[in-house]
Amino acid sequence: MAEMTIYQKPTCSTCREAVRIVRESGTPLKAINYYEQPFTKSRLKALLKKAGLTAREVLRAKEDLYKSLKLSDPTLSED
Repeated sequence: MAEMTIYQKPTCSTCREAVRIVRESGTPLKAINYYEQPFTKSRLKALLKKAGLTAREVLRAKEDLYKSLKLSDPTLSED
């Protein structure tokens, strides 16, 4: 069975639950704390492409930082 990689924030309850479920399934798992090992721009772009998502689709729109940076502005590019 191929190893699964989960990029996680260990303090996130959803991340912890995902890791628990995968471990219990017996699937080999590599859990990466993205706070300790931040994404490079190229790695993030590759993951978004693999998932079929845009950067905008993975942003947490309810966060204060999202609002203060005005990331809802449709004229902003993916970069």
